[in-house]
Amino acid sequence: MAPAPPEQDAPRPRRRNPNLRSTIYQGPVRKVRERWTVGRWLTHWVENIAAPPHVAENTHLGYRVDVNRHLIPGIGAHRLEKLTPEHVERLYAKLHGGLSPGGVRHVHRTLRAALNEAVRRSHLTRNPVLLAKAPKLDEEEVEPYDVSAIQRLLEAAAKRRNGARWALALALGLRQGEALGLTWDDVDLDKGTIRIRRSRLRPRYTHGCGGTCGKTPGRCPQRQATRPATGGVKSKAGLARSACRPSSLRCSAPTGPSSSRNG
Repeated sequence: MAPAPPEQDAPRPRRRNPNLRSTIYQGPVRKVRERWTVGRWLTHWVENIAAPPHVAENTHLGYRVDVNRHLIPGIGAHRLEKLTPEHVERLYAKLHGGLSPGGVRHVHRTLRAALNEAVRRSHLTRNPVLLAKAPKLDEEEVEPYDVSAIQRLLEAAAKRRNGARWALALALGLRQGEALGLTWDDVDLDKGTIRIRRSRLRPRYTHGCGGTCGKTPGRCPQRQATRPATGGVKSKAGLARSACRPSSLRCSAPTGPSSSRNG
């Protein structure tokens, strides 16, 4: 009888290399089964992500204009993951024919923000806008008014019912909406301070008649407001500002009954 073959040791299980994953994984992986076009993603982004209350009303309006008027017609048909820096640069070159440099720059910032969000959500592995040559913007040096020019402006404003808004805007550097959004609750005459808490927004309306009146939404007899009257401010909101002005400007806010009206 032949002797039994010697027993062989059972194969040892392989030990995983803890560095294997870090060696293979070189970056974020795009989600599979996602069929985004650039236009579809931009529409989703501007309607659901970069929309109030996450962004200010005016910011959202600017995004919508860029997306619907320039970006979707220009590059919306491309597959999102196939968009290249060259596609983006050709879009900028085309826009330069009809937009100001500042307008092209605004479109660039909108597209960059939208695709940054796509990268963050793993719909893209990298943002092609960051690789594209950004549109150049030559900023002109601002020349401030001299005292005599400000005096002439204030003399003209004093003849208007709401002339106080011009005096405050010039003295405190307020934006137009911030000056129009002031109420007497924001003013402390004893301390000589004003608090900038809100900004008056340009009204927007929709038809209340279903569009049967034949007029624009703003002139519709049954028009309905689609945005709040005021919004946040870009200045340091809530910070008290001194209302003192140089005596050489010789301007003071109206003290008559008309000064109590807002705007």
